Amino acid sequence: KGGSDRSYEKSYGAARIQKDKNQQGDNGTYVDVFEKLDAQIAGVDAEIVRVNQQLTKAESHIMDKDMDIRKYWQKTAEQLRGEKEQLRKKEEQLRRKEEQLRRERLLALK
Repeated sequence: KGGSDRSYEKSYGAARIQKDKNQQGDNGTYVDVFEKLDAQIAGVDAEIVRVNQQLTKAESHIMDKDMDIRKYWQKTAEQLRGEKEQLRKKEEQLRRKEEQLRRERLLALK
């Protein structure tokens, strides 16, 4: 906004100089033009504020959704790690059972 103030001041000064050169006593059009420009500037500034608020809201929503996604996948990854550990333990049990059955078979052959 600081930059727009400067450009406004420059155009205000340029218009004042132009007015002084062209129309010495007619102050009505000069004031009207600047009042219209001031109103337009205020409208644009208000629209910028609204757009920035919407942008902030959208960014916040995105961050919330990103966090939800991370939490979901973290939870899913933890569940999968747990399932993997259970399957690894089950595999160990089955290998021990297989070894036991092989020993029993060898003993039965003797």
